[in-house]
Amino acid sequence: MFAQDDWRVGPSLTLNLRLRYELDTDVKNISRVDEIPLVQPFLQGTRHCDKNNLGPRVGFNWAPADGRTSVHGDYGISSRSPSRQCSCSKSARRGCT
Repeated sequence: MFAQDDWRVGPSLTLNLRLRYELDTDVKNISRVDEIPLVQPFLQGTRHCDKNNLGPRVGFNWAPADGRTSVHGDYGISSRSPSRQCSCSKSARRGCT
């Protein structure tokens, strides 16, 4: 799930606020990422359904009056673990047990 809002603070500054929620449902490692040697150090213990993955993000765009320059910045917190980076998008269809 993803929500986003842009807020124009002034004529040259716009803020962008976003919130992302992800549900980790690949608790049975059906995507077989545990077979990738690079991921092995990050897979410890039993996996459980992870439901607290909120990722706030904030960004800005500043464009001075000259009309030729634009400065962008962005910051966010991600809840993705290295093992989830490798898993396929089909894991979103699997349920938590």
